[in-house]
Amino acid sequence: MSLEEGTTVQEARQLLSNFLQETGCYDICGRCPVYPGGEGCCRGCQNLARGKGCQTPNLSCLSYTCGTLNEHLRRKPSETHENKLDELTEMIYGMPREGYRGCERLPDNELLQISDPLVEVTALIELEKENETVNA
Repeated sequence: MSLEEGTTVQEARQLLSNFLQETGCYDICGRCPVYPGGEGCCRGCQNLARGKGCQTPNLSCLSYTCGTLNEHLRRKPSETHENKLDELTEMIYGMPREGYRGCERLPDNELLQISDPLVEVTALIELEKENETVNA
């Protein structure tokens, strides 16, 4: 399932949070082997409550998965994709992000504007190559 135009920011947050919870990602984050202390990548974030998780999940944090979580999701089977990592990737592809650790949060009822980031990035790369050729 992918997020689609017309989905609100709050619906997307809930969908991603449910996905991470259901696939066991939150359990892994709470016992992270890479960042001892049970806070994982969220260590130091003021929105993290020990034993409760993030109190203000946002699209940027929810869409980030570290190498440990990527491998965990890659090993989990999916009914619709090769694995859960592919399922998550499709779900979040083109989704706008909110600021680092929830700064600059989007309004809950704002509709997502889904776009293909590769189109924009590819165009920028081509433009830079053209400028380099002209300036050479």
